[in-house]
Amino acid sequence: MKKIAIPIVLILALVASILTGCTTPPAPPTTGSLEQRLERLVEQLEQQRQALHIPGMAIAVVKDDEVILAQGFGVADIEKETPVTPQTIFAIGSSTKAFTATLVGMLVDEGKMDWDDPVTDYLPYFTLDIESEDENAEATIRDLLSHRTGFCRMGLLFASGELPREEVLHAATAAEPFTGFREKFYYSNVMYMAAGVAAG
Repeated sequence: MKKIAIPIVLILALVASILTGCTTPPAPPTTGSLEQRLERLVEQLEQQRQALHIPGMAIAVVKDDEVILAQGFGVADIEKETPVTPQTIFAIGSSTKAFTATLVGMLVDEGKMDWDDPVTDYLPYFTLDIESEDENAEATIRDLLSHRTGFCRMGLLFASGELPREEVLHAATAAEPFTGFREKFYYSNVMYMAAGVAAG
């Protein structure tokens, strides 16, 4: 019996030591005042920024509709060593699509907008030359947000960043569809821009 027990104990000890090494490090303490926890957060963010070689970033923490922390880390321009501040503007790209869809969803919940409203109810000039057998088919808010209008990116319309949104949308109405209306998914930044302006 002793001959069997010793190997089992050794195996269990080995497994326990391996599993102990696999555990994740403990989470940062959540005790202390809010100010102390925010200080630890700032320290950890700066450590991670440096460890991951991120040139610059910013954070804002909101509690009860009040900004309780706004801070920049690192630089916005490596060559000029311009520091990141809470006012630094970042190009966040398609992250804004989640904001746009959330805003529309909130307006739908409030009864101020409907997913199936024609976009022209909000932007009368935004009449798309859609390709559909239904002569009365119109692009809806849902179509814009689900990338199924039949139009593709149209990225050149806003690539310079100099045209106002309304001008981009006016120009988009002259575009030809890439595929049939509601037939396929085609990613389009301009359609989200239109939804955002409509929700405006």
